[in-house]
Amino acid sequence: MNEVRYITKSESERWSIELSFNGGGEVGKGNPSNTDVKIRLLSKVNQHCQSSPWQLEWERSLGNIEMPTGAWNGIHLAEIVNDLLFFAASNTTICISPETGEEIWRVCTGNTPIYKILSTKGNDAIIVYNGYYDFVSSFGKGNIAKVSLKGEIIWRAELPSKKDIYSNSPYYNENELYSNSWEGFLCKISEEDGSIIDKQFTK
Repeated sequence: MNEVRYITKSESERWSIELSFNGGGEVGKGNPSNTDVKIRLLSKVNQHCQSSPWQLEWERSLGNIEMPTGAWNGIHLAEIVNDLLFFAASNTTICISPETGEEIWRVCTGNTPIYKILSTKGNDAIIVYNGYYDFVSSFGKGNIAKVSLKGEIIWRAELPSKKDIYSNSPYYNENELYSNSWEGFLCKISEEDGSIIDKQFTK
């Protein structure tokens, strides 16, 4: 098994988060039978010194997290938002307290694996993208959802059409939320209700 690690830091650089898992023989090709996911939180020895070394605060084993067949590409961490840590495992978003390592809530945001979590422009919620890349999913279409910091799904984005899906992760451009569709449309999505404000063909 190849151990894979992701590291991310909070905006204030108060914490550093490390996530490790067994990636199988080759990440992205076949799912490992035991992912053995672990999450660790580190803090600076001296919070006032930029070059201060990091120290381990806690480590938590999340055990074996199964992924849909063909979808294994690891676990994706998000930035810490308002002192809450968010990460995705398969099609579920999990919120953890950085202070204690305890799970606060988890929510299933779609029926395909999560590929992206990002904070809203006001840092008062998160945007989650359930999608799939380069393989036919038997778990249904990908989608974009807005989730409150309390774990409530506020909306699921309107799809570009009945036969079209979002083919890439959502992103902000000049404080507006966008995503591209599989059929070549650039969609501006309302952060308030998930409706499509504008749609332009780009191919």
